[in-house]
Amino acid sequence: MLIADAPKSLSYNVSIAGYNHLDELPFYQDIPTSFDKFATLGFDIKYGNKRAAMGAVDYQKGIGWQFISYNQFVKDRTYAQVVNNLDFGVPLPITLSSLWLRTSAGYSSGERLDPQANFFFGGFRNNYVDHRTEKRYRKFYTFPGIEINSTGGTNYARGMLEWNLPPWRFSHVGRGWLHWERIRMALFGSALVTNLDDETYRRSPANVGAQLDFRFMLLWHYRMTFSIGYASAFEENAQRTDEWMFSLKIL
Repeated sequence: MLIADAPKSLSYNVSIAGYNHLDELPFYQDIPTSFDKFATLGFDIKYGNKRAAMGAVDYQKGIGWQFISYNQFVKDRTYAQVVNNLDFGVPLPITLSSLWLRTSAGYSSGERLDPQANFFFGGFRNNYVDHRTEKRYRKFYTFPGIEINSTGGTNYARGMLEWNLPPWRFSHVGRGWLHWERIRMALFGSALVTNLDDETYRRSPANVGAQLDFRFMLLWHYRMTFSIGYASAFEENAQRTDEWMFSLKIL
């Protein structure tokens, strides 16, 4: 039986930033910038209505929506980007298991060969030591199995089907200073299409992957998560590529 794990939520965020003496785009490593200084104005709004059962470690049912507007101002030029993310989840007959469809689409103004005007995708994007969410593969700009930021486009559509398996819990594994709490596993498959309006520059990779998250308590007070991920990506007329991910989330 599902219960309300969180009330319906609606939030927004506005950000303003300025950059100077840049060689690479601030959000995409190894991607050279067209200009060494520019200003940005960002806005996003989120809505969520998700539910979970007692004992679950993740939401099992509901909907999540996010709209993002990101604008770059360079001299007399403006680069405008918009992203729309929509997630929908349903519980499965297996206890504490769920299936989620996660979708995203985006559009950017500007010329296709201008790095400033593109979205870039690739990789799990977890750091070896991290403080952000361990489920980074859910972000619209990731794509496990291909090199980070190796696929770009001024517009895109992305879909992911994710199966969250029931968690395995432990009550007597370890000692007080190092105690294992649980393991959870997720399986996923994604498809991405960039430059839908231009067959010359279009890319359409797909992937399948899995991630294991080990949650443990260190020194009685510090919850940490060690994650192992693997994904294989494939694309027509291209060689299959693989990626392993290892990450320790602190707190």
